[in-house]
Amino acid sequence: MKLSLQAQQGILKLEQYKQVLEDFGTRSADANTLYSVKIDRGGKRYSLGEQVRHVLDYYGCLIRGFHEVGDGPYEDKQVKVDYINRERDQSIEENIMVAIRKIDELIEEVRSLCSKVGDGLLVHHRNNAAKNSWYVTDFGTQLQINWVHAVHHAEQLIAVIQTFFGDFEFPENFEMDVATINKLDSMA
Repeated sequence: MKLSLQAQQGILKLEQYKQVLEDFGTRSADANTLYSVKIDRGGKRYSLGEQVRHVLDYYGCLIRGFHEVGDGPYEDKQVKVDYINRERDQSIEENIMVAIRKIDELIEEVRSLCSKVGDGLLVHHRNNAAKNSWYVTDFGTQLQINWVHAVHHAEQLIAVIQTFFGDFEFPENFEMDVATINKLDSMA
């Protein structure tokens, strides 16, 4: 089964996160310590590990919503994706290799799920903005939400990494949002 554009974007973004972490890990003999160091940015303190864990948590919530129902087949409005009750696995925050392994797992899970589920399957979801309200969207939209969320946090990853390594090279389009990418494509 061919992956939808939303699935392709999500997987590509996870692969880019993995590449950034692998490259970051090769820049220092003490990469795990740097990975956990909190940087003060605009009055907020966060580490590279916290940002990565947060993004992976969201993808994990999407996958977990389907796992809680079983192996399928899935019916409209049967799956609940709960972005409030995230796993918050501290080992992902503290160890680059654990984060990389988690990314690999999530990529395989997204691929597997996309082979069973069409983008139009309706799912319930909730997030911090509306803690007690469940909304209905489709699976493709949930994939897109996770991609946009990962793009948003890519900017914060860049800021933290450049604190340590100003010359760090990021994957092409790592931090760009979809509107910027589409604008550049239309100009080519």
